[in-house]
Amino acid sequence: MSKTNSSLPVIVIPAFNREEALGELLRSINKASYPAGDVKLIISLEHQASTGVIHIAQRFQFHHGTVEIIKRKEKMGVREHLLTCGNYARKYGSVIVLEDDLIVAPDFYTFACQALNFYREDDNIGGISLYSQRFNETAGLPFEPLQSKWPVYFMKLTSSLGQCWTSRQWNLFSNWLHENKGKIMNKKRELPENMKDWPESSWKVLFNIFLGDTNRFFVYPYISYTTNNSHYGGAHANGVGNLFQVPVSFLSTYNRNLAIPSFNEQPVKYDMFMEITGEMVWKLTEKRADELEVDLYGTKPLKLLRRKPFAITSKIGGDVQYSYPLRLKPLEMNLNLKSSSKNDDFFSLIKTNKKMHLKNNSANRYMKMAGHFSHQNITPRRFLLAYLQDVFSRF
Repeated sequence: MSKTNSSLPVIVIPAFNREEALGELLRSINKASYPAGDVKLIISLEHQASTGVIHIAQRFQFHHGTVEIIKRKEKMGVREHLLTCGNYARKYGSVIVLEDDLIVAPDFYTFACQALNFYREDDNIGGISLYSQRFNETAGLPFEPLQSKWPVYFMKLTSSLGQCWTSRQWNLFSNWLHENKGKIMNKKRELPENMKDWPESSWKVLFNIFLGDTNRFFVYPYISYTTNNSHYGGAHANGVGNLFQVPVSFLSTYNRNLAIPSFNEQPVKYDMFMEITGEMVWKLTEKRADELEVDLYGTKPLKLLRRKPFAITSKIGGDVQYSYPLRLKPLEMNLNLKSSSKNDDFFSLIKTNKKMHLKNNSANRYMKMAGHFSHQNITPRRFLLAYLQDVFSRF
């Protein structure tokens, strides 16, 4: 595997009508650290971009390289615009795509360069995220990955809040798109239920199907190098509040060498439902990943649970072999515990069969999980009163 490359990844920003957001992103980019050399930055303006966005792009002076502004002549839409931005990986060897509602950490380029170079030839990797996931969109609950000695882990889920590709990774995706033309949306049935409802204008649908279809993973950092500037909203982000805002790294030196692991060195891997998979299944349960389906969030459909002899789930029912409590964070740590009583049971190891029926998690169990993730008790009178007052004030 090649871990060095003299070329510098190009930074590409698709922009349309959020001038304030674009200005904040560009300011954070200027404050970042870069290696010696000319770093290329492209601002790709959607057709009929707002006057304010055009003005900010034209006035921007990049302190670390050169800027190219591209004005699209035809309306592209979110999906085609981002795919076009990804295509720059072919010309420049690698690309960093930053949508204009992001803010980057000072060492985002450091991490991107090292990760892109390290995984350049790794066939297991479909892309690299600059963003550290803290929310499970499928479950509507927080997400906390198992910690390890490495700076990154792997997940079969696309990142859209700052992502990087080598030319090889992007070509694999582009070739797959071409080969499966006309058949891709038929593969949506393999996605989690919430993703099936995403509009066709979402490029993430395509890439998630690609990851699942080719058994590839995204690289995710434990420490985030981007965060969402959700105050400005967007085509698919209106009303999300601060769900995708996360703490970011504020190291500012370029000369920091990360101990990046190979795909086989790091056992912490997650599937598209953000459930642990691979070698860690055995480490936690002493059952192989090919015989146990993990469903701690309780979001996997029955047909998925039935494909293996055993499942661990938060759903209720089935032929229960063993039970686990809900006490520790992240969720997987509870698989090292024993339930002290029936009232302590939350997760169940069940033996699956074709006639198996399970109850989806009730509102009460959902609230129990939400409370478990929270660092604040969400049941006291003071919290409930404040919540109700806020709801009434909105209407």
